[in-house]
Amino acid sequence: MGRNGVSPTELGELCRAIQSETTLRLDGVMTHFADAEQSYDGTLAQLGTFERAIGALTKEGIPSVCRHACNTAGILLYPEAHYDMVRPGLGVYGLLPQLGKPAASPPMVPALELRARVLLVRKMARGTRLSYGGTHVLPRDSKIAVLGIGYGDGLPWHLSNKCDALLHGRRVSIVGRICMDVCLVDVTDVPAVRAGDIATLIGVEGTERIRAEDLARTLGTTEHEITTRLGSRLPRLYTGSVLQSGGSSFGGG
Repeated sequence: MGRNGVSPTELGELCRAIQSETTLRLDGVMTHFADAEQSYDGTLAQLGTFERAIGALTKEGIPSVCRHACNTAGILLYPEAHYDMVRPGLGVYGLLPQLGKPAASPPMVPALELRARVLLVRKMARGTRLSYGGTHVLPRDSKIAVLGIGYGDGLPWHLSNKCDALLHGRRVSIVGRICMDVCLVDVTDVPAVRAGDIATLIGVEGTERIRAEDLARTLGTTEHEITTRLGSRLPRLYTGSVLQSGGSSFGGG
């Protein structure tokens, strides 16, 4: 990864330095996969390097330390690399990375749902241009709902005109550019929508589901970027035990 830690060629020197100090003890050794999701051969090569490093520890007189390597993708794709412990990241939150090859995965329910309140519903005429830049032109007389969430809350601006929300169990399109504090959805085909209703941007309504992974795929980014964007302006509502379930984030309004 080139971020921290030591290279295999430096491992022996580090071990000797640790052994020379009475206040230090080497308890564990780890590597972090650069591309466990997509690069099978590259990950096997990285594992080979890690195994050789573990062998070097034995030669330095340190035969038994805790070994760990696997992130969520590693857990699913490389059972031979589970070692003494694993380090799931996305998996802890019920999210799945995009894998380059099929893998059996346990049923995981996302811990996070993202919702926002409908602030206003208004009728708008065919041909009306919406939001900054007028990037969406209504193809028909429409009903547009204003949701109290925007890029200031962490809803990516680049999802403008590219993603959906759920209202009354139906998918509705985000139309026009996402603003700092609000965004617009076309609810023409969901006539029962009213101000005060709750829209789901990540989560489940009825038979429909939008996952954080879906938004990440749309933007060509990682799921971590979608979830870590969600800012402090969003109220958090935690349901159940912290140890048993995750929280839900609700947009403003």
